[in-house]
Amino acid sequence: MTAARTSAVRARPRARRGEGDKLRDDLLAATERLMIESGGAESVSVRAIADSVGVTPPSIYLHFPDKEALIVAVCERHFEVFDTVIEEAGATADDPVESLRRRGRRRDLGPSALLALRITARARRRARGRLNELQDASRRGRRRPARTLSA
Repeated sequence: MTAARTSAVRARPRARRGEGDKLRDDLLAATERLMIESGGAESVSVRAIADSVGVTPPSIYLHFPDKEALIVAVCERHFEVFDTVIEEAGATADDPVESLRRRGRRRDLGPSALLALRITARARRRARGRLNELQDASRRGRRRPARTLSA
């Protein structure tokens, strides 16, 4: 099974010294593409990202500590673009109220930015739920909640 799998995945040429950022950018682009194709982050695996870029899964961990950090990095990229677009829209008006209106009307951000917004909202809800569990466990005198959440 390993031989068939390695032949199906195109091997990435080894980067020259100082070109580590190119692999990082390729990982982010592949993650974004896979998230858009699948409709979310849950169905994207580290192996699928690695296969898409042509590296082994452990190579990803040289740039990101885990899958969640990779997903967050993709979302951060889109929030930077989102912020720039919104600021540019607001800068075209002298009146503060009109500036706010123009910022609110910008909706041409594309599917990947909207996906980033959805993913961050989900992550925030998950983190809030985990925090509530920890607080409840603390009130009951436990060190940990009775059940653990899956990542």
